[in-house]
Amino acid sequence: MRLSEPIQPRIVTAPLAGAASEPPDYRQKVPIVYYRPGEWKRELISDALEGVLHGIFVTGWDQDGRDELLTASFLGIHLFRRRKDGTWTQTELTKGSPQPWPKCGSSDVAAGRLGRLRFLCAIEPWPWQRQVIDDTLANGHTIHAAGLNGDGRDEINGGGLPDIACIGATTLKWYENLGGRGSR
Repeated sequence: MRLSEPIQPRIVTAPLAGAASEPPDYRQKVPIVYYRPGEWKRELISDALEGVLHGIFVTGWDQDGRDELLTASFLGIHLFRRRKDGTWTQTELTKGSPQPWPKCGSSDVAAGRLGRLRFLCAIEPWPWQRQVIDDTLANGHTIHAAGLNGDGRDEINGGGLPDIACIGATTLKWYENLGGRGSR
């Protein structure tokens, strides 16, 4: 993650839920922190999110040469930006699913590009200008956007439980971006 000049990579992390939270509500603050190589000192980005924080996506959101964070949690999708003075701002982009706690918010988030246009993809998005590309992904767990075929348009990849990265896929879908004429 690039937070300032000169470019110094950092590690950003957060627990899935607060240390003392209990299922099924997990009602406790969740810290998002980063570490600088060399010092490895824990620095707080925010502890304003609550419940399960399942997704963190590092992105050059405003193309200023510094990375920002997108998060997906019970409170929805948020954008975190680091100011030049080292403090962080938090902006709610969407509340995600309006279902009652603990089925609210978003489970995962990614940002992609369609040429110069930016888009968000999420598991369980709600308001925003929403385009459902698949309503059959049971137990949606993770999502990512990446240019996989070299055409300049990011494709969307989604997976369902059990976890596709660790346990073995039961569901993995690739949605090719055909510039508004998508396919699965």
